Formats: sequence, C-alpha cells, structure tokens
Amino acid sequence: MTHPILTARFAAFATFCGLNLFAASARADLQIAFDSAAEVVYDDGWHDGDNGGFGFSGWGELGISTNSFGHFVFDSSANGFAPSGNINTAGRAWGMYANNGATSTALRGFDALLPGQTFSIAMDNGFVDPGGVVGFSLIGVDTAFTFSFTAGDSNYMIDNSIDTGFGFTDDGFTVALTLTGETTYDLAINGDTVHSGTFSQITPIFAVRLFNSNAGPDPPRDIFFNSLSITAAVVPEAGAVVAWSLLAGGCIVASILRRSASAKVDADVA
Repeated sequence: MTHPILTARFAAFATFCGLNLFAASARADLQIAFDSAAEVVYDDGWHDGDNGGFGFSGWGELGISTNSFGHFVFDSSANGFAPSGNINTAGRAWGMYANNGATSTALRGFDALLPGQTFSIAMDNGFVDPGGVVGFSLIGVDTAFTFSFTAGDSNYMIDNSIDTGFGFTDDGFTVALTLTGETTYDLAINGDTVHSGTFSQITPIFAVRLFNSNAGPDPPRDIFFNSLSITAAVVPEAGAVVAWSLLAGGCIVASILRRSASAKVDADVA
C-alpha cells in the first residue's frame, strides 16, 4: 500500500506544479488600445471628436445625422429579427444607419499595427437591402483590408472577393485580425481562424473605417460596432523561460520519485 504521508506531500507538489505550469503556458496579451460604447463620453450619443478608452485618436467622419444617414448609441439587439443577440457593453453599442443611397462612416486612428499585434472589433449587422453593404476597412495610405457583408450574399467576405465561410447572422460576433508579418495576417471570427492571407495593399495600417452603405431604413437594418481593441502578444523574458523550464524539470523528477517511493513502500509492506 502507498504511504499516506508520502502521498499527501507529493500530491501537494504535483498540484503546485500543475497550477504553475498551466499559468506559465497561458498566453499573455498586452492591451495597447481599447474603447467601448460603455464609456461615459458616449452618454450623450456618438459624435465627431469623441474619444473614450485609450490608445486611439478621436472619432471622425461621423458628421451630422440626417434622415438618410447617421450615428447613435443604443441596444444592438434591436436590429435584425429583434430581439436578436447583441454585442452590448453596459446595454449599448455604437449604431449606424443609411438609406436613400447614402453611406454612414466612422473613422478611428491609432499607432501603426506591427507584426504580432491583433486588431479586434465586435460587429452586429441587421438586414441589408439590395444594393447595400456593411462592414469595416483597415486603412493606411490605401485600404489594406475590408471585411463586409453585401446584400444577396450568404457569407461575409474579405476584400469583396474572399469568402470567409461565415454565414449571415444578426446576433453579433467578434472579428480579430492578427499581423503574422509585414504583409500577412490571420483572420478569426469568434476565436476561430477563417483565413490566412496577404493584405490587398502594402501599407502601414493606422486607422479603421466603419461603414454602412445604404443598408436600408428602420432599426432592423442598423449596424452596430463595439469593443474596439488592439493587443500584442507578450513574449516571456529569457530568464522567465529558464525558470519555468527548471520548474518543469523539477515536476518531472518529482513524479518519477513519487512512483519510485510508492513502489518501495508497497514492496516493504508486502
């Protein structure tokens, strides 16, 4: 039989090893920029110059809302087959409407994206009338990348030509683009990678433009965005890697010793 004291001691060390190795293997992200509709600056709506959160410049291109296009802050479950899923924070998101051939846009600047950094945004579109298209573009001197849904399509598209395989939904989702190199990227929707590709234009990316081009009138055709974020994966320092490697080695040795000690105790008892 196994000695109870040895079992307890080795179990405690094994738990320590497991928890710490799990923590060491977990990916750490550095939050470079973030903003959401929950920020107090949006309590009176969404306007040019508003600058909630951190790491971004103020919003631009919103203009003054009219009957044909405009911007607002509201519950994103009001679009599509309302009540639908939502991307709310504190019960609200940034909303855009456009009809009668008009287009709503919103522009936000940031420091140029670098390889290893991830840009992400929550998007929740409603229905899109014939001739309409909604989505966002990442831009520099030229437009480098566009994610959109066009009326009549079944799936969301990249650069109007690459099918993501992700079908229409009015429940909202998160899009994350990670730079894997100077000119390449991985695109994930709700955490699942749907495409790895090359930017359509080779240019530093330093802004995002949201758009609703003639999706149609009334709340079911509104599009919402939220939770604008830029992160960078944190690479452990060399010293930390060595330390965790030694810990891993210690855990392996402890496991071997535990089995050896248990076998010896069982033999002695026998």
